[in-house]
Amino acid sequence: RECGSAAEAAKEVKRVVAEKVAAGYSEVKGATANGKAKKEEDEVPAATPAKRNAPKTPPSSVKKPKRGLAGALAPKTDEKLGVVDPAAGLAQNAQIYTDEGDGTVYDCMLNNKDVSKNMDRYYVLQLVSQSKGRKTEYIVYSRFGRVGTAGSNQQVTTADLTEAKSEFANRFKSKTGLKWDDVESHANPVAGKYRVVALDHNARAEKAKSGSTAVWGYWVDDFVDGKSTGWYPFDASASEVVEQLLDQFSSNAWLDQRVVASGAFTYLVNLTTMTQTNVAHPARKMRHIRRFAEGQVVHAASAPAGVSGPSAPATPSQKQPTPAATPSKPKAIPVIPPDPLFLHQMRISAAQVVGDFNAVLNQTNIVNANNNKFYRIQLLVNSGTYYVWTRWGRVGEEGKGMCSPSNGSFTDLEDAEKEFCARFKSKTGNNWNDRDNFKAKAGKYELLEIEAQPTPIKQQPKVEGAPVLPSVLEPKQQDLIDLIFDEKMFNDAMANFNIDIKKMPLGQLSQAQVQRGVDVLEQIEDKLNNTMKESDTDIANHLKSLSGKFYQVIPHNFGRMKPPVID
Repeated sequence: RECGSAAEAAKEVKRVVAEKVAAGYSEVKGATANGKAKKEEDEVPAATPAKRNAPKTPPSSVKKPKRGLAGALAPKTDEKLGVVDPAAGLAQNAQIYTDEGDGTVYDCMLNNKDVSKNMDRYYVLQLVSQSKGRKTEYIVYSRFGRVGTAGSNQQVTTADLTEAKSEFANRFKSKTGLKWDDVESHANPVAGKYRVVALDHNARAEKAKSGSTAVWGYWVDDFVDGKSTGWYPFDASASEVVEQLLDQFSSNAWLDQRVVASGAFTYLVNLTTMTQTNVAHPARKMRHIRRFAEGQVVHAASAPAGVSGPSAPATPSQKQPTPAATPSKPKAIPVIPPDPLFLHQMRISAAQVVGDFNAVLNQTNIVNANNNKFYRIQLLVNSGTYYVWTRWGRVGEEGKGMCSPSNGSFTDLEDAEKEFCARFKSKTGNNWNDRDNFKAKAGKYELLEIEAQPTPIKQQPKVEGAPVLPSVLEPKQQDLIDLIFDEKMFNDAMANFNIDIKKMPLGQLSQAQVQRGVDVLEQIEDKLNNTMKESDTDIANHLKSLSGKFYQVIPHNFGRMKPPVID
């Protein structure tokens, strides 16, 4: 704490000393100006000797240290309990804030899952402190998304600890419906809200110190991709995800089944039966999975019947060389930006999206209308005031925007969330909490999966005047290669489809969203091939409907023109 004068500083020192003595400290060691230690009696206030000679409190009445959400005791002075999320990208001196009074660790993992709806979402919430010169700043950090994805993050920074604690508690209550001070009641979750995931931070720290890594594998017996029967390893990132799920399951019996997003697919992972099922595929293919300790040979000729559960992985008969450990860099997590029109229209210099309350909707109808419109909803916060912002218009145009209701604002986060959810349901016919199992409805908008702030591809710098070696290919082969890599031809082809390669009309689509477009194109192909032997009139109607569906999941900018039928 900075003081304006020596007298004020001396007063602050006395206050801190008195506070620590009252908290139970019995010795205070100081130093003189020349560095020699002074006697304890010279430094301790007059009341201290009586406190040191007081009878000891019986063990039965000693107050136990308050446990954090991990169910582990508060850290000693030389230990760290809880680790700052590497994806936060904070300074090296950043650390999880721990209350000196009751030992509460401001670090939690939350989960909201419904296997019947293929929904499984996580929410990391941390209060982090870090030094900036002589000052300390506090950061309320959150990362959220579907299990298996990097998700998005949000950071609120303040120099006021009380303000940071309040923001942390408000977010915790918003997600769980519980008070942070009553966190011990997390065993009784609120329906429809996130549940607290008990994590053993000490066990995780020991695991990190050991440097050991497990590899997960899946069993193949159907010759998929030409693979012979046997075990095959997950890639490193997938193994890391499943290992984290196993750690969570070991302390949370209710997390035995998880819904994991992986690219265009979604898997139901059962850590009790040790299986994974592709729930995004019509065949719902189920495969056995297995955990291999470091050094085990994954591709072993043992049948799934011999697979051990999480508590007792099978012991290998062979060893393979352990590769040298290479430090992995944390991936940058995208941040959802506020709508620029909101900042301009509301004359606010900066605002943040609250959590993942951000929805981009689209609707296209070319069967009996000329609809090609978007609708965006965001829940934003600025200086403790919350706004539910909506913007709508023709795809490719700026459109109009306003805050709901009637350009108003909210002081209570829960009221703002209710308004956001009501707005979302009125436009889509779906509940916001069920968005992972979104069902498109006729006459309603469809939810798009948009990547938050995509990282631009870095182009190699061109060197003017650099010598170009002559090609050794045959002329016809060289012409073909030139055609494949002709950038102008690519741009012209994309322009013919009204696709802006620099930025899609409503933002960069996720891989899963693109896959939905591919699925529609396959349906269009089936109709063009007339596999069902339908009449020309029926096929024309189907093509019109499917074309509108394609433009709805893959937004196109046609201006005011009616989107064409893909035929």
